[in-house]
Amino acid sequence: MATQRARSLLGLALLAAVLAAGPALAQPAGVPPLPKPRLETRPVRPPADRLAWQPGHWEWDVMNARYVWHHGRHVVQRPGAKRFVVGRWVQTGGDWAWRRARWK
Repeated sequence: MATQRARSLLGLALLAAVLAAGPALAQPAGVPPLPKPRLETRPVRPPADRLAWQPGHWEWDVMNARYVWHHGRHVVQRPGAKRFVVGRWVQTGGDWAWRRARWK
């Protein structure tokens, strides 16, 4: 029981750190280069109004020290938002950072 609680607390601490990082999450030092994106077929039309397509992307899994692929998906429009900005990896200098998807 203590181990499960410790894992839960660690998970919450990691989540808090990710949320505190803001819109860009930097790739940790010593992490292998970002793999090439996987080819995915984007649906021609969204299944409903007020949906935007977020393409699939790689994300660094800190706990397992590896990249994990997140498949593309439809994202529900936030009330009052006009435009969807897809999440993407950007390179600044020699580092990579993940810019989260967001509604503007």
